[in-house]
Amino acid sequence: MNDLIICSKPFLYQNNFQDWHTPWAGHKFFARDLVNILQPKIIVELGTYKGTSLFSFIDGIQHYQTNTKIFGIDTWKEDSHSGVYEGDIIVDSILNTINTHYPNVEIKLIRSTFDDALSEFSDNSIDLLHIDGWHTYEAVSNDFNNWINKMTLDSVILFHDISVTGGIFGVKTFWEEIKQKYECTLEFDHSNGLGILFLSNKHFEKVKKFINTNEIIYLKENFKILNHELYASQYAIKQLNDIHNSKYWKLKEQLKKLLFRK
Repeated sequence: MNDLIICSKPFLYQNNFQDWHTPWAGHKFFARDLVNILQPKIIVELGTYKGTSLFSFIDGIQHYQTNTKIFGIDTWKEDSHSGVYEGDIIVDSILNTINTHYPNVEIKLIRSTFDDALSEFSDNSIDLLHIDGWHTYEAVSNDFNNWINKMTLDSVILFHDISVTGGIFGVKTFWEEIKQKYECTLEFDHSNGLGILFLSNKHFEKVKKFINTNEIIYLKENFKILNHELYASQYAIKQLNDIHNSKYWKLKEQLKKLLFRK
């Protein structure tokens, strides 16, 4: 294992995919370092969407040169949480980023429901599971109970959105319940919250100490990216304002009123 020092290098995938504004972006530095701490043989994530969490793990696998195989499972179909999008376009974009920046990492995308993908994995085979699919209490409970037998004895399970309340979100409720049943848990409350469940104490103290040492650094590194992207966007905003205030734009609006008046 490499020395447990936070990696603050840029994520390679961001050359293709800018995700600073997404809910998961605040956890990607931790996700990358967690790969180094756990040295997992198999990572599975339930709910990949556009790939922020997947790429974060993959970046860790490549940077720390771990012997890890990673699976991203998603239907890539729109729902009331993800909104309307083109699944085929998203999958193609993910594959393009992987082929461009991570060609030597062993990655498999499984386009199916989580339940249907269960048969792809043997019991006691998964070292790190990330649950971030449908966010109702029933769905999260179902995912956990269905996949728990696939986990190794010393594995770790991540739950995203443990800080979100309201609507149909029930991850927070499930997380509060699960914390009463397991002795070793940690959590972040930023970026919609991330719950970390340890099925044994093998990695618990090591990860706890690492988080206590680096949590502020994680927040600062993420803020640096956020600040940079917001600064970079100022020029584009100025251009849009200039266009909107231009004579051409005003003439165009007047023409539209003339053409489409009732």
